[in-house]
Amino acid sequence: MKKTKLFFLILLFSLLPQITHAYQCVVEKVYDGDTFLCSGEKIRLIGIDTPESSLNHHIEKQRSLGDTKTILELGRRAKKFTQSLIPVGTKVEIELDVQPKDKYGRTLAYVWLPDGRMLNEVIVREGYAMLLTIPPNVKYEERLRKAYRYAVENGKGLWGETESQLQVESSSQTQSYGFSCSPERPIKGNINRRGERIYHVPGSAFYDRTKPEKCFATEEEAQREGFRKAGR
Repeated sequence: MKKTKLFFLILLFSLLPQITHAYQCVVEKVYDGDTFLCSGEKIRLIGIDTPESSLNHHIEKQRSLGDTKTILELGRRAKKFTQSLIPVGTKVEIELDVQPKDKYGRTLAYVWLPDGRMLNEVIVREGYAMLLTIPPNVKYEERLRKAYRYAVENGKGLWGETESQLQVESSSQTQSYGFSCSPERPIKGNINRRGERIYHVPGSAFYDRTKPEKCFATEEEAQREGFRKAGR
């Protein structure tokens, strides 16, 4: 009887998701919605991209969100949300993927909160980040994608904001947050399960059924961000 119980316990344990946390650190400062300082180490969250909260050249890559004022306001909101999850002094667990560092020397990580939730996932699910899938770090790609879709479908966080709520002088380039792109930015950009970035123009075969993760004004803009045109 004891051997049977032991067998089932071992079997149950083997079926549980195996999560390896490399180490723990203590939060010292939040730089942005997706970047923070932890025990002297700069951490960049894997798989997500929050709007910039300060002027820098990365803003040009986020033009699908709107003009500079809009992006900065969205970025400040995202930063504030991250600060609420990991205030200074919070002890978190760091999990690495295949590539441990980016070209800026930052540690690329999945971060686990004291309550067991994944910080990357919470930020996306609550609508404060876009997806940013960069192989080979794709361990939780599908999990983050589901969280993103939930946020957009339910108008969470940034996806539920309007120009009046943002209280900024947005230009007409502001993206329409939802499954449809605005008339000014009608081209739909989508990232599939293999991490391929594909854009769909109005009238193409899969345009109506495509859920955009980014919207573009021109095909050239989409191509600059690494998207290729759908085959049909």
